Order: sequence, then structure tokens, then C-alpha cells
Amino acid sequence: VQDCDTGATRTLDEVCGADATWLFVAHSHCPTCNATAKYTADLAQQYAGKNVAVVHVVYIDDGQSCPSWREKHGLAGIPNLKVYLDKTGASWSKIKTKPYTAPHAIMTKDRVITYKAHGLSGAGVKAQLDKALKK
Repeated sequence: VQDCDTGATRTLDEVCGADATWLFVAHSHCPTCNATAKYTADLAQQYAGKNVAVVHVVYIDDGQSCPSWREKHGLAGIPNLKVYLDKTGASWSKIKTKPYTAPHAIMTKDRVITYKAHGLSGAGVKAQLDKALKK
């Protein structure tokens, strides 16, 4: 993945040390992805004190830019929230469990995936993060 602003290569190593990680991969055209993006900032802020990293990866497929996606959904300036650009869509291919968009992966501090699925609600993400924090 790439830095949203500079295009520099980034990795999940940047969130190493988190007690849990929520990885979400969005396609910018996707209604479910846009709905998830709307609650991402709020959840990141709720879990900041619990050492939870939020990694939001976006594949731009509708003409907007990564910075405009980040600003549109209020994803800037939250210390435990990383927004990355996936120029090729490869992240979606790696994380998907079904042939449609909006995949989530919840990981423990040891990066063990405890949950992977598409289209979670905010309450669903919270429930899975709470489980990962207990492992």
C-alpha cells in the first residue's frame, strides 16, 4: 500500500505494537465501503485509549483521490488511524472472502486474524475488536 499523500510504500509494520488491529479495505465506489468509512473515525477514537490500530486501505475506482476520500469521511488527524492507498486493488484480493467489496480483518497483538468478513456494522466491528483484545 502507499501513503495517501506522498505515494511512499507503507506496511502494517507501522501499527506494530497495537493490542488489536482493525483492517478495512474499501473500494471508493462501494456504498457499503462509504457507510463503513462514515463510522471509522468514531470507532478509531473510541478505541484509541485501548491501543487499537485502525488501518483503512482505499482503492480509488471512481475518480476521486485518496486525500479527498480521507477528508470526505473525516479520517484525518486521528493518531491510531492510518489511511493508505491501494493503487492496484491487490489488498482487496488478499483479504476478501467473497467476490464483493468491504472486507474487514480483525487481528490480535500478534497479528493473528481472529475475524474476517465483509460488510460489518459499527457494532459488529466493536464486538470483534473486544474479542481480539481479550486474546
